[in-house]
Amino acid sequence: MSLVASERSDRYCPISETSSVSPETVRNVAAAKLQLYEETLHGLLNQQSPDQLSGLYDMPSYDAPFVHDTLGLRGGGIKDFSDIAKTSADHTAIRNAALKLGFLHKELDKKLEHSGRQLDVALPRDMQPIGGVSAIIVPGGAGATNGIRLLGALTAIQEGKINTSEIILTTCDRPTTEAERERAEAQGFKSDTTEFELCLGAAASLLGDISWEESTLPTPYESNDLTKVHQGWARISTPHGTQIISLSVLSAPIDSNRTMPDGSKPRRANTQETFRAAFPLLDEGGKVAIVSHDTWIPYQELAGLDTFLLENNTDVVAFGPQKTDRLADGAIRQPEQVIDEIVKVYTYYVNLLVKAETRIENQRRTQQYAETAIPDMTELRDAKMRIGYRDIPFAASSGLLHELRQEPLVDLASHGIAGQSYYSRRNATTGARVPGVNKSIYIRESVARKLADINTFLQSPEVTKFFGSAVEVYVEEGLRSTDMQSSLYHQLIPNSIRRHNSDLQEDDIYKRRDEIIAKPSTADNPSPHATGGAIDIRLRVKPSPWTPDFVADSFIDMGHVDGDTGPRNNPDYFEQVTPLADEDITAQRNRRFLYNLLTAYGFTVNPHEWWHFDYGNQLWAFVQNYQLGEKAMQALFGAVE
Repeated sequence: MSLVASERSDRYCPISETSSVSPETVRNVAAAKLQLYEETLHGLLNQQSPDQLSGLYDMPSYDAPFVHDTLGLRGGGIKDFSDIAKTSADHTAIRNAALKLGFLHKELDKKLEHSGRQLDVALPRDMQPIGGVSAIIVPGGAGATNGIRLLGALTAIQEGKINTSEIILTTCDRPTTEAERERAEAQGFKSDTTEFELCLGAAASLLGDISWEESTLPTPYESNDLTKVHQGWARISTPHGTQIISLSVLSAPIDSNRTMPDGSKPRRANTQETFRAAFPLLDEGGKVAIVSHDTWIPYQELAGLDTFLLENNTDVVAFGPQKTDRLADGAIRQPEQVIDEIVKVYTYYVNLLVKAETRIENQRRTQQYAETAIPDMTELRDAKMRIGYRDIPFAASSGLLHELRQEPLVDLASHGIAGQSYYSRRNATTGARVPGVNKSIYIRESVARKLADINTFLQSPEVTKFFGSAVEVYVEEGLRSTDMQSSLYHQLIPNSIRRHNSDLQEDDIYKRRDEIIAKPSTADNPSPHATGGAIDIRLRVKPSPWTPDFVADSFIDMGHVDGDTGPRNNPDYFEQVTPLADEDITAQRNRRFLYNLLTAYGFTVNPHEWWHFDYGNQLWAFVQNYQLGEKAMQALFGAVE
């Protein structure tokens, strides 16, 4: 269902129906795996470094850095594996840990063959049939990796272990090195200058010349980059006769929004990006088999859980051939490589657990924001007009008051927040842009930080799924000059009310004026927009390419008619008038989401305007005090000096 104002078609659907897969499923898988890893690594450390066990915690998520430092990765660590591997006890400990965690298999079948030669890899002898899957995913890699993995996929189909007619090779345009090209050729596979072309060469080496059809696919990146696709067909022999296999080789672009830990731009698409490139070829709710090889199989399975299952509701199973020389005479070769993969996968499971729990929380918040009714604000509106809020005292501490009054203003764009002054463009209130109004919006720094935090939440997959598109905060007004406030109060707003309500008497026009626009500031009684703590805010679909400026037809539908000055602007309007039409049901849900989201971050809403929120000023303190039933809150922000 589209929730954008310009597209109103479908009716409301429960929030539970908008999630692709239950994050609880992924969390439970990650938690179970972490428990297994925890037990296994405790046993490994107990044999190698019993004195180190006291450093482990009960919670697996705390142990990743400890295990990383103790066991070490390829870059070195506390342990020197060239010495560890000399003893039989160490061989046994590492081998048993790898076998228990599925990084190795004791019994392998016959070696895989290619072009009349035997390769030093074989599928596990006890490999259980996987059955029907939508496709086999072949992650691209270096050297002969692509050929070995594709051969494993074809063998599994030919031996009846997997039933599918589609193979998808996920890769990128990473340049290859001379050394890896030589490794590919040494195993009988064609070599080339990029990883993508290596995959094409591996397919041709195994299946003969293939006539490729070239096309592109969209990617789920905000940059809307395209995946390069080569698709072809080949015949293979199976126990049931000849079968036609569809092969798709995908070159995924780098997500332009991703950066490396040091802030630099990545030089190749990562595994997750190459997997996401396959989403358009797969139906949600299906199942894929990921083929890797040797100790890298568990990592590919985990990356599949993180992408295919968590993001595309596609179940995952991993398999692949093992190196036949990894286990020899009861010993394990290159134990440092095995430990490297074990700890890498262990750490990844920790991160996946945190990610799944975060998504569970985001799902809960999204549902709560969308379904919790906005409270009745009838009495609050009356109190605002009858009692007023401009005499709310400021914080008693002179030091704090001085500090807050001096809190700097910031340009929204400097925090990556979209916005353009409503009156700097053609608008329904004045009929045209107001000369002299700058489109840049300035607010207090603490308000900008809150909006940046809100944008972070809005980027979550649950929110994107809820709205049907990536959304963001868009601010239409922040700090407003005294002259502009005076012009709005005395001329522009009354004129707008007259245009839209020709039957109103002048007294009623000014009464309505006072409800929707604050009186101009005085020294001790600033209007909300004079403090830097008031914002007029919308939600919009993120434009591509991104711009902070106004984009027509991008706002999320709040049931708002621009220029309307009637009660429909009240935040709780759709709570008082039971919505029946599709667009009103959508507007009610979206207003609830905005209200509950902003108030969760400490803002209050103007009871006469669903789009006007405050933090730190007198109106903010007034609303809080009224809702709390006491006068505990005082204003933090005075007029900007």
